[in-house]
Amino acid sequence: EIEFKCADSYYKVMWQWNLMDEETRFLISTLSSKTRRLEDSEEFLKKAKFSISQNPERIVTDGLGNYKSRVPKVFGDELIHCGGAGIRAARENNLVERLHGTQRDRARPMRGFSRFKSASILMQGFQIYYNFVKPHSFLGGKTPAEIAQIELPEYSFKCLLELSQEPFKIGCMP
Repeated sequence: EIEFKCADSYYKVMWQWNLMDEETRFLISTLSSKTRRLEDSEEFLKKAKFSISQNPERIVTDGLGNYKSRVPKVFGDELIHCGGAGIRAARENNLVERLHGTQRDRARPMRGFSRFKSASILMQGFQIYYNFVKPHSFLGGKTPAEIAQIELPEYSFKCLLELSQEPFKIGCMP
C-alpha cells in the first residue's frame, strides 16, 4: 500500500509545503508560497500529482482544512484522505513533521529567511540534497532515491540544481 505524508509549515517569509512517500522517505514534492490559501494547496497538490507515476492509496495530511476539498479534487475520490493527522493523533504524520524540523535546523544558522525568493531557492535545493545526497540512518545509510531505485546516471551537482527548478521528473543528463 502506497501512502504519502503531507504537511505545510511556516518559515518567517513563506509557507513550505511537503509531500513524502512513507516507505522510501522520498520527498516527492515541495512548494514555497507566500500565502496558505486554497489556491496554494491546490497548486502544491497538482505539482505533486505531476511528479508521480501512480496515485497512492492514501494521503495523510495535517489539520489544514484546505486539504479536505483539494486532495479529492486533484487525486480523485478513490484515494483515501486521512486529514487531521498529528504527533499524538491516531493517524500520525511524524515523518513530514520531522522533515520540517530538519528544514528549520538548516535555516537556523542562516538566521532564518529574510526574502521569499532566496528562501524558496534554498528549499528547492534542500529537496535534491534530502533525496539524493543525505544518507538516512532509518534507511540503513542509504538515500531515499536509492531506496526508491531512482537513478540519475552520472549526475552532477549542476544537474541536480537544474532539476530543482522544474517539477520533479527524472531524466536530466549531465
